[in-house]
Amino acid sequence: MRALSRVSPDYLAPILPNTERAVYIFLRPCVQTFKGPYTRYLNLPIRLIYKRTELSHWGFLISTEIPSTDTGPGKKCTLREPWERTSYPLELDVPDLDEAAKGVNVGSFERRFPTTQTTRKFIYVGTTTLTNDEIQEKAEVVVEFLRREGGYHGIYRNCQHFIEILSSFIFDREGQQIRLPKRADKCLGGVLWLGMWKFRNIGKRIENAREFYEQTRQEKEKLPSCNVATLAEKGLGDETRLYQ
Repeated sequence: MRALSRVSPDYLAPILPNTERAVYIFLRPCVQTFKGPYTRYLNLPIRLIYKRTELSHWGFLISTEIPSTDTGPGKKCTLREPWERTSYPLELDVPDLDEAAKGVNVGSFERRFPTTQTTRKFIYVGTTTLTNDEIQEKAEVVVEFLRREGGYHGIYRNCQHFIEILSSFIFDREGQQIRLPKRADKCLGGVLWLGMWKFRNIGKRIENAREFYEQTRQEKEKLPSCNVATLAEKGLGDETRLYQ
């Protein structure tokens, strides 16, 4: 796993410190498809729902384009300017699943229907004054935290959890209100969490992630040249200590 930013060549950077920017969630279809000789026909009804927000891949756009006052947190909107020019994109990427990739589709209908941005509508979340570097640094800590929890999982530790946990770092100003979409694991009344109760409390996970961030920050102050990966090698944030 990694925190990936696919910055467009048209992106107008840099951003000055303390510049207020809007944060949006972009969506890409990302459903697991059936491949068996008989079950593959179930893909037909999936085409009716595969663009639903809770079944999509989530990523952040940090944009200089602030929405109108009519657009509150959690509302979908269309940007006036091409997002490639105004926005810094950030998402959880799983570049190589190795053996775990067998029988798993991490795109939209795999090779026949590759994952692409199919809409120009984005979900407005809130505003931030953090710089791109500050957000990227926090994102890398969240990725390492998820790795210490057990690594990528299509239901319990995915792009949506990455966005929700990272939101707690980006939107931490007093009185600031945000609204995130419903995650996939909250569908079906929480039935998907059977047997995985210790990870169900996202509030506790966010609290643990913030503690992990403080630990890494303190360690980096002691060792200015180290990064999150180096801290992981030192055993900081070992998953055995996350849920004691």
